[in-house]
Amino acid sequence: RRDLLPSSHVLTFSGCAALVEALSTGLYGEARVEVLPDGDGVRVRVRAAPRRIIDSLRVDVHRAPIDREEILHEAQLEEGGELLGDEIAPRKRRIHALLARRGFPESRVDITTRQTDKPTRVLVLLDVAAGEPRKVGRRVFYVFGAKPDDLAQHTKTYEVDSGDRADDTALQQADVALEARLRAAGYYDAAVKHDLVLARYAAPAESIVTLRVRVDSGPRDFTRFEGN
Repeated sequence: RRDLLPSSHVLTFSGCAALVEALSTGLYGEARVEVLPDGDGVRVRVRAAPRRIIDSLRVDVHRAPIDREEILHEAQLEEGGELLGDEIAPRKRRIHALLARRGFPESRVDITTRQTDKPTRVLVLLDVAAGEPRKVGRRVFYVFGAKPDDLAQHTKTYEVDSGDRADDTALQQADVALEARLRAAGYYDAAVKHDLVLARYAAPAESIVTLRVRVDSGPRDFTRFEGN
């Protein structure tokens, strides 16, 4: 606490000095100054987030079909990187969002740290339990620009089907692959996109995920050669 007259010049100087003092220790990565009324003066308070360098990482995904490196990339965790005390919750939210996109909406993520023999370096433990996968209950195609039967030989090979995990990465790849097959068949303007609709019922086991695939075929072009 520092008792000061409420002069802007004094506050500016004092605040800067307090920040420099806190950050110069090397123990804090971020700091901010708060100025609070206190009797006839003010109180200058410095809030600082501890600075920690990741000495090593231990990751346990409990055999979930998600690549370890993908999780670390999403959370921006790497050995030698910096981890501030107030950054753990946002990193956990990013991992939860990644797992939800990959078809695991009920994941559990824990990030804990252990001190090493160096005060600024920590061991980071990342424990990820993906939970039960959300699976596609039924698949429906909505075809525009052509008759559904004309495209059936292509749409039936769409890589995600009923019973598969509702994995947005796999679904995007399936969209691109179907577009490629349609264009190879002469539908050069074909476009494919999808969405997922969750119908919730009183009993969770009865809830169903519907995969809706929209196929805009566009006109079909034929190449014709004339003459020799």
